[in-house]
Amino acid sequence: MIKILIQRADRLGDLVLALPVLERLNETLPHAELHLLVSPIGKPLAATLPFIKKMIVTHSAKKKRSYWKLIQSIKHEHYSLYLSLWNHPKMAYLGFLAQIPIRIGDATNPTLRWLYTHPVPQSWKNFCKHQAFFNMELLKPLHSNALLLTKKLYINSATEEKVRLLMLKSLNPNKRVVLIFTDSGGSNLSLPEHAIKTFCDRLLENQLFNIVLIGGKQKGLSPLCFYKAKDVLNLLDHPSLPLPELMAFIKLSDFYVGPDTGPTHIASFLEKPILYFSALKSNPPSRWGPLSSYFSIIRKDYLSPHFCKPSCNPRICLHYMTGDLLYTHFQSLLLQVQKRLPLSEKEQETRERIERERREAERENRNYMHFGNNAEVQINDIAFDASTGAAYFQVNTNRYTVHNQSVTRPRIIPALVTEQRQAGNFRLSDDSIFGACINTPDGVWIKLADGARTPAWFADE
Repeated sequence: MIKILIQRADRLGDLVLALPVLERLNETLPHAELHLLVSPIGKPLAATLPFIKKMIVTHSAKKKRSYWKLIQSIKHEHYSLYLSLWNHPKMAYLGFLAQIPIRIGDATNPTLRWLYTHPVPQSWKNFCKHQAFFNMELLKPLHSNALLLTKKLYINSATEEKVRLLMLKSLNPNKRVVLIFTDSGGSNLSLPEHAIKTFCDRLLENQLFNIVLIGGKQKGLSPLCFYKAKDVLNLLDHPSLPLPELMAFIKLSDFYVGPDTGPTHIASFLEKPILYFSALKSNPPSRWGPLSSYFSIIRKDYLSPHFCKPSCNPRICLHYMTGDLLYTHFQSLLLQVQKRLPLSEKEQETRERIERERREAERENRNYMHFGNNAEVQINDIAFDASTGAAYFQVNTNRYTVHNQSVTRPRIIPALVTEQRQAGNFRLSDDSIFGACINTPDGVWIKLADGARTPAWFADE
């Protein structure tokens, strides 16, 4: 009997995006015994998977004693293969110290690569690739199709019937249901309460929708807990719903509204039309966004002195987020569904456009892209956000030309400056042709603003 241990012991949303890997292993290795190592928050989801023979729960092994105890228990299982989907150092060492003969994991970190017998190179600077496909890439040593993504969830029929009866009791059966998940579980920014209230008011005005309000663990009673109206089922003042019931609520709803969090990924796997709030500039929607056919993304690329969590100040950065904006994007989502226009068509159009531009640049042997009237920077790579159609360029900050004179440190170009704000180590022009800057371990990425041909960029002297 082949025994395989799969590890995804971090957040709920990360485990949801790893489910296609588990499904693929179950399909290709039907006689193998699959065991799953998860965190406490992932335990309820793992418990719904019928093909997982054993579940191991770990608290990231924070204490040395519990970590060594975990290693010994895993060693006694005599696993044939260890698949590490979360490349945390302790999780990478786990398979090595437990002496599992075949170990598969991410090869990006050179200090951890040697711990795997089959390290898999992954290009994390690729903004086009979704996290679910990065997970699937780790199946390459098993000669499995990394592009075949199976989105499947298992919801108990008795739980589903219980939730259905509750919704029938509280809501109008002739109206469609909009489920709003208000929290993010701490991994992202939640929807502002004032925006949710205004959005609910506007939804109820047209008398076409029911509303279900659900959140995670409430820190005291928020004003939303007391939001009461006809055709509204408010569960915010209740203790946290068990995950199986939350999944049933999402399944029985017609639309889902929420931030970048685990339940939103569940809605994506259930193919719900999603209004997706993606606030953090460090989490692009092309990496973490919805995988459902219909979705609308609320995201604003803005210049800020903060690099998101933990230093993010929502009062500064999220002033644009209003109930009216939510409602406008919901109308756009509604139109998609009515006209059966999934954003996958837009994604395909964007891919084709970027590929045409790349081929044209290769034919012309262009190594530089013009930025403004009198500056050029070398382009290392090009990527795009398939969810929003935004283009990104990775630039080499060590090579910069002003008026055909090479300089070791870039000079500010006054012609491009209307207002400056600090963003990481770079100062960026805040004008109509600039989109946004993202600092990553792989370099600096510049976003091309909507409707602009070239972005404006300059760095500190």
